[in-house]
This record gives sequence, C-alpha cells and structure tokens, in this order.
Amino acid sequence: MKNYVLLPLFCFTLLAAHSSNLNFNQILLLFETNHVSVYLKNESQRELFLSAAYSYEYENFLFDTYQKIDFIQILNERVIMELQIPVQSFHFQLKKNVFLSGRYRIGIKFVNNPKMEFINLESKK
Repeated sequence: MKNYVLLPLFCFTLLAAHSSNLNFNQILLLFETNHVSVYLKNESQRELFLSAAYSYEYENFLFDTYQKIDFIQILNERVIMELQIPVQSFHFQLKKNVFLSGRYRIGIKFVNNPKMEFINLESKK
C-alpha cells in the first residue's frame, strides 16, 4: 500500500521538477540569437548586468555591468578553462568565433568581490 502512494508522489515530483526547469530557463535567459543563448545561473545575477546583447555587425557579445570586472574565464563543457581575459572595466566584449558549437560557462570575477559569478552560454553553429 505504501508503494501505491509513493510512486504517484514520486512521478508528480519528477514531472513538476521537469516542467519548472523549462520555465526556469526562460526566466534566466539573458539574451538569445539564432546562434547563441546566454543564461544566468540564478535570478539574482540579473542585477549584475546593465545590458547584454549580440552585435550582428561586429559578430561579438557585448556585456555592460554595474560593477567593475577584474577578469573573465571561459570554461568548456568539461569545465576546463580555455581562456582567461583581464578586463578592468565595466564593459567587455567577446568575439563569436571564440566559441565552437557546445555549452560554455563564463566566469566573471568582479573587483572587490571574492565570489566568481558564472553564466551559461550555448553556441549553436
């Protein structure tokens, strides 16, 4: 009898978690183009960005932040750092050709903040 109660409860929990993840990704979408999607890790990160966009003219990503950025790191799907770039500014740009097809994490280290913030980028070439 206990299994009859737990099985539907488990299925409902799984279904609710899956459907909430779909909506969650849409809420955390920072921007999207035909070739790339950029997602925040959590909703509180939205307060870090003044603006984020893609320039079709120059084929690069543009990010403006409220806090000065010390450096950024680009990590591949296997969480191996591919690139670290010193920024020392409130603004940074990344060329589209830095990213092959796949998922990446962009680590952003702000000045006077010991915590590294990560956003997710999915490139579709």
